[in-house]
Amino acid sequence: MESKIEYIVFGVILIFIGVIINVDSQKKESPPRVQEESLGVKKSTQISNFILYEINGSALIHTIKAEEAIEIANEWILKKPIISTEDVKYLRSDKSIVKKNRVIFIKNVKALKEDGTIYMSQKAIYYIDKKRLKTPRGFVIVSDKDKIEGKNLIYDVDNKSAKAHSVNGKFQIKKD
Repeated sequence: MESKIEYIVFGVILIFIGVIINVDSQKKESPPRVQEESLGVKKSTQISNFILYEINGSALIHTIKAEEAIEIANEWILKKPIISTEDVKYLRSDKSIVKKNRVIFIKNVKALKEDGTIYMSQKAIYYIDKKRLKTPRGFVIVSDKDKIEGKNLIYDVDNKSAKAHSVNGKFQIKKD
């Protein structure tokens, strides 16, 4: 009898030691955490193939798609975002950061409106509450054979009006 109990106790001890060794080896093999926590920043949500539809009572207002969406400290970082609205076929960039009341589009910003007009810049900021899009750096607008370049642009979505600085343009004049 004693030998059966000894074997059981010995087996339990071996299993216990195996579990401890396995847990310890997993700790050593796990990749080091990106220094998020040491910087006081903690990633709370990460979503691949992100899609967001905003719908009011009767229509689709806009669609936001991204390869990846990451929430860090109440901000969202979208990789390769594409935004569609009723006036804009798409607004895309390499990356965007969604903060409280604005969306910052970074690198290779391009928008295509329904009328075929293309807007390009390296950075654009959309102020949600004011419904204004600002390009603090250079921009290019192409429509048919017309081309406009400038240092910065502010576009008012509601009034469909724009203000720009240091503007140069090439226009194709149509003959009647």
